[in-house]
Amino acid sequence: MKKEVTVHKTNDGNIMVSCDKNACEGCKSSLFCRGKNYEFIVENPDNIKLKDGDKALIDMPTGRTILSSFMSLFFPLICFFIPLFVSAAFFTSNEVYQFVSALVGLAIGFLISCVYFKLRKKEFLPTIIEKKEDK
Repeated sequence: MKKEVTVHKTNDGNIMVSCDKNACEGCKSSLFCRGKNYEFIVENPDNIKLKDGDKALIDMPTGRTILSSFMSLFFPLICFFIPLFVSAAFFTSNEVYQFVSALVGLAIGFLISCVYFKLRKKEFLPTIIEKKEDK
């Protein structure tokens, strides 16, 4: 996924950028956007010279996007269903116990997902691939 962004802060090696919400018109995730000028940190592995107000093109590879979606949404859901089915099949027919074990599994799934993203945060940052020239 490639997107044009505006550079806001370039201090301490962190580059803070934002994109205008109307740049995301075709995106199916526009429902989850946090506002018109959502700011986020990006990597600059090629050390492209940027200053505040510059336009740049960022990239988030499809594989990383799919993996982050899986880890944040589907992994906790899988962790919900595994204890539900295991408790239903082997241990008890008590539905309250099944529900509680499924909720515990969901909580464990979200905890594992949170720890995963904390440890590998840098791998999921978008990268700047080029500076857009003013026309």
